[in-house]
Amino acid sequence: MKNAFLVLFFALLFTSCAVKQYTVQVPQSVDMPKKVLFLSQSGTQSSLYQTVIDLENNEMVILEFASSRLSIVYRTGVILDPKDYRGMKVEGTDAPTKSESDSKDLNEKSGSHTDGSSGLNANPTNKL
Repeated sequence: MKNAFLVLFFALLFTSCAVKQYTVQVPQSVDMPKKVLFLSQSGTQSSLYQTVIDLENNEMVILEFASSRLSIVYRTGVILDPKDYRGMKVEGTDAPTKSESDSKDLNEKSGSHTDGSSGLNANPTNKL
């Protein structure tokens, strides 16, 4: 009886630690590129962004994934020549976490501002 409980306990423990791989299902209404050239990947706390070139029309496209699902496809309208990017290593940068020391470093790099701002003109309400 004790062995049965141990087996059941370890079976539950192992099944709860299982890792799944998700395949993203794209809705038919989304204009998802079929053939792409991958450029870079970066992430934030809640989303993963992949920048690709749509090889059908040479347009730069940004794919946003949230909660293991494709959430938004940004078609930028920027036309790129894929030959310029083949074989190149283009790296993305993840969004940094904001801490007091990071803010001080940013102010030092951008110059001192008397109003306490960082000197960057960021508008978080704008989308791509």
